[in-house]
Amino acid sequence: MLEPKGRPFADVQDAGVVIHGTDMGRHAGFLYRRDDGSVRVLHLAFHHSLRDDQADQWDATIRARFGADLRWADLGLPDDSRVVFAAHLSQLLLGNPQIPYGLDAGGTAFTPDGRFVRGPVGKGLTCATFIAAVLAGYGHPVVMDNWQPRPEDQAWGEQILAMLEGRASQEHIDAVRADIGASRYRPEEVVGAAVSPLPEWPLSFPDAIALAEQIVQELA
Repeated sequence: MLEPKGRPFADVQDAGVVIHGTDMGRHAGFLYRRDDGSVRVLHLAFHHSLRDDQADQWDATIRARFGADLRWADLGLPDDSRVVFAAHLSQLLLGNPQIPYGLDAGGTAFTPDGRFVRGPVGKGLTCATFIAAVLAGYGHPVVMDNWQPRPEDQAWGEQILAMLEGRASQEHIDAVRADIGASRYRPEEVVGAAVSPLPEWPLSFPDAIALAEQIVQELA
C-alpha cells in the first residue's frame, strides 16, 4: 500500500499521507505539494502544535530521532480532486489554529473551507483523527464512527495524559482524564483507509484493521 522506501516525496501526486514509527507506536500526517512546487508534511504533532514541515527535512528528523523511515502513499481521491485538496491543505494553517490534543474528538471538526471548530473542554484530535477530521470536513469521511475500544487504548490514554502535564491547562487535562479508555483511531488504520480508493470510503472498523496490519508489516 505504501510507496517503496526511498521513493522521493516529490513523486507524490499532489496529496497523500505519511506515516512513521515512534517510541509509542506510529505517527501520521498529510503529504502535499504547494503551488510553489515544495512538498510539505502537515501534521498534528501534539497539543496546540499543528506543523507544516518540509518533507525531506522532516524525514531526516525522524531518521535521527527514531531510526525510522518516513513512508508515504497518495490519497485515494481522483487525480483532479487531489490537486484541489492539496490547495485546501495549504490553507489550514491560516489563523494559526490552536488544535487541542485529546482522546475523544467529540464536537471537534473542520468546516468545508478548512476552519477549525473547537469542541467542548477536553475534546481534541490526535494525529490520526486530525487526518480524518480534515477529510470529513472536506466532504469525504474516510472512516466510519463504529470504532470499538480495545484494552491497549487504556494504557495509551494514560501515556498521553502524562505527556499533557505542563503542556496543557489543568482544565483540559482533567477533562481528558475522563476520556481515558475511549476508542482509538490508530494512525495506521486511518492511513490505510485514506489510501484506499474513494468509492470504498468511509471504511468500517474491521476493514481498516485489516489494512492497518498490512501497513505495519510494510513499516517493519
